[in-house]
Amino acid sequence: MPVESHQKLKNYASESGMTMNEVYDSMLLWFLGEKKNNANFHYLASPKGTSKYITMWIDDNIIAMVKKLSKQDSMSINRIIFTAITYFLQEKE
Repeated sequence: MPVESHQKLKNYASESGMTMNEVYDSMLLWFLGEKKNNANFHYLASPKGTSKYITMWIDDNIIAMVKKLSKQDSMSINRIIFTAITYFLQEKE
């Protein structure tokens, strides 16, 4: 995840009184809901050189839904999560 995106999510968590786990879950649920409502998101790849690896704790049921979308859209789980992060942050700005 790009360092800037991670910082924005941390700021959002702080401002919303949420844990990072809650932010990740709500971000993915928002993205999955938008996809279900036929939102036309262009899947994005995380840029090289500006990203760092982070640990994300995500609810098992939400991961199952992401895996289902991954198969349905023939996209990697990482790409789905990065796309969700990017569009979620745009929505919250």
